[in-house]
Amino acid sequence: MNHQLFITLAILSIITSLAAQDWNSPQLKSFSSAQQECAVYLLLSNETVQQCEVNGYPDDFNCRKLVNCILVQIYAYDERIGIRDNVITNFFEPPKSCSDYVSRTQECLQTTVPKQCGGQPFERAYLSFQCYYRNYGVLLKDAVRFLPYDPSSPKYSVKQIVESFSIANTSCKAIRNLSEGRGFTVENVADALYAFGIRNGFYDLQHGLYVDRLYTQVGVPNLLSEATRQCLACVSQQYNTEPLRITQLVLQCVEKDIATQLWFTQTAQAILASNNSYCNVCEPLRSCVDPTPSTQCGVSLVTTPKNPYPSI
Repeated sequence: MNHQLFITLAILSIITSLAAQDWNSPQLKSFSSAQQECAVYLLLSNETVQQCEVNGYPDDFNCRKLVNCILVQIYAYDERIGIRDNVITNFFEPPKSCSDYVSRTQECLQTTVPKQCGGQPFERAYLSFQCYYRNYGVLLKDAVRFLPYDPSSPKYSVKQIVESFSIANTSCKAIRNLSEGRGFTVENVADALYAFGIRNGFYDLQHGLYVDRLYTQVGVPNLLSEATRQCLACVSQQYNTEPLRITQLVLQCVEKDIATQLWFTQTAQAILASNNSYCNVCEPLRSCVDPTPSTQCGVSLVTTPKNPYPSI
């Protein structure tokens, strides 16, 4: 009996471990793993990739397209805006002996990288990378880093928030209020915000709010400031239950930098703009309003009971 229990627990442990790895995989990646993936995408031999790496990614066509692919894989480069400093710097360790590595890197970017629509294929991405490779510090090839969700695709964020609304069973009344820019209260957003933070790797119960990952996502330096750190520490001491804790951390310490309210408002508007959304199909607005608070036109509104969280 004990033997069977042991086997069962072992299987559950393996399943849980695999599930955790799969859950983390969209957010975490090393430079080396991105390089291996790109070798497959580009049909480059192991020898070619190794020569690029050993020789410091020299300026030849294969190394150029390899570097371009890696930067795209880790969301560190976009053809429209160029290199994303808040992403690529996560993969470098700055030198401790000097402090001008940032200015040298920026000067290199300004003087060597062609403007948009200029240069040869892969040249802008390759030369941008070389500015960091030669000036910013040591490339951390095997360090696993958080990858931002595609900053050029707002639809992804909307999709994640829609799913968080669904997980939290956010009421249609709350969604309508949010769509009008007047419902961003703790009562309306706490459950969905908690689900969003946990699912997307920006928050966990042990660590709290990952401001370094938020910075990687949005690139606002104030997220890494001492003032933000002190605010997070203070608020964490004041609130010790979820989802109130994450909500207050966001609202009091980082909302001005990450604009959660804007995303929630835009997502609510997108939901109501769809004729097939639950709120439009199951809880449509009527032309008359019954004085009873819980009904409109004699039709009971389905609302989700919430804990009495305080409003902002």
